[in-house]
Amino acid sequence: MNEGTKIRMLDVQLTFMPMSVHPVVITDGDSATLVDTAYPGQFPAFLRALAAAGVNPADIKRVVLTHQDLDHIGVMRELMEACGEGLEVYAHLFEKQYIEGARPYLKITPERIATRLKAVPEERRSAVAEMYGAVPNFAVTHTLNDGDRLPFHGGIQVIHTPGHTPGHLSLFLEEDRALIPGDELRVENSCLVGPSVEHTLEMPEALQSMQKLFGLEIDHVYSFHGGYCTGGIPERIREIARN
Repeated sequence: MNEGTKIRMLDVQLTFMPMSVHPVVITDGDSATLVDTAYPGQFPAFLRALAAAGVNPADIKRVVLTHQDLDHIGVMRELMEACGEGLEVYAHLFEKQYIEGARPYLKITPERIATRLKAVPEERRSAVAEMYGAVPNFAVTHTLNDGDRLPFHGGIQVIHTPGHTPGHLSLFLEEDRALIPGDELRVENSCLVGPSVEHTLEMPEALQSMQKLFGLEIDHVYSFHGGYCTGGIPERIREIARN
């Protein structure tokens, strides 16, 4: 791993259900990059996770969003206020129109919300309904495309992995041999698995997108859902894509 770079996986413990999500903070000297955030209404929990990782919000210079889903963008407004002016926001070109409010978010429809509310225990429904009503829109300052290379932390390769959403991104930290896959890959019981069928718009496309990861020498995966995974990563990705 590049000795000048530190990859910190956050553990944001949600208040409306017993689970955590795992944004990533990458630091290199005085520069910090955040990849994804957390659900709407979870900014205090997000701040606690940052503090536990030894990160001050004011140190964050840029946010890279892997895609438009509410759990990944939900506290961006509060974060932008905490970080101050000059915070850069990166997302794929295809996601920009949704994030900025030019088009409605693809998965935040009355039908999907109603289905989701039916699936949660009654005592949590009001909190979940409130969360869906608080999804922010905000400006994307930099748009990304497949094959772009961000010149931070030894170089970050941008890989367009559509399927979960049209502009879904995965990020590969070249010097650290580390993959941040957004929702393209998850971790369950310490095992790498594919995207969620329930929450993926085009599963065949998502599995085909996984082929873009085949040539990468990946030693570490930092998954938003499930956390850290290592060992036999390239072989496991090929197995998931085949199945």
